[in-house]
Amino acid sequence: MSKEEFFEAIRRGDEAAVRALLDENPALRKAKVDGVSPILYACYTGHGSLTPALLQGGPPPEFGEACAIGDETRVLELLEADPTALNAFTADGFPPLGLAIFFGHPQLARRLIQRGADVNAHAKNAQRVAPIHAAVAVNDRQTVALLLERGADVNARQESGFTPLHGAAGRGDPEMIKLLLNAHADRSLLTADGKTPADVALEHGHAALAQQLRPA
Repeated sequence: MSKEEFFEAIRRGDEAAVRALLDENPALRKAKVDGVSPILYACYTGHGSLTPALLQGGPPPEFGEACAIGDETRVLELLEADPTALNAFTADGFPPLGLAIFFGHPQLARRLIQRGADVNAHAKNAQRVAPIHAAVAVNDRQTVALLLERGADVNARQESGFTPLHGAAGRGDPEMIKLLLNAHADRSLLTADGKTPADVALEHGHAALAQQLRPA
């Protein structure tokens, strides 16, 4: 069976098809699409539950994969063998700390930060996502606070010029906005298409927050 069929089965979250395809062709475990492994592709498409099927009978996860699926034991094992893995980007350009945060593994993220993970590592791809953007996206205020404490840029720019404050404004999260403003987030910064965080808040129906976010 083709690689395309395999990744399509992952995209659909079809565990039965994934297992059948792997039984027929175990080499598919090592297949990649645009540099993305099956495990990461499952995470990216919202089907992390396929991880056991993808790992069964195959090699253990690589460092970025282990961060994305929250396998702390494997992460620590790999760090003991090679400490430089801490800041090694995945083949498709994401920092492992950002993956741990975005896929909901705050305890693992804290361990990585404590070990010296780069809190300002932007993805080496068009998304340009830094760990603070990931933490805002998943509404993890504790991790945002830790990142800021460790020197994360509160005004970091991701794709299209969005800052963490733009992200929090779009989500309509007053507590996250307060946290970012207290860390001196710049409410006057514009996205690539000329929008302030207030504009983004208003676009998403958060009129009261938009008023609070208006630049002085």
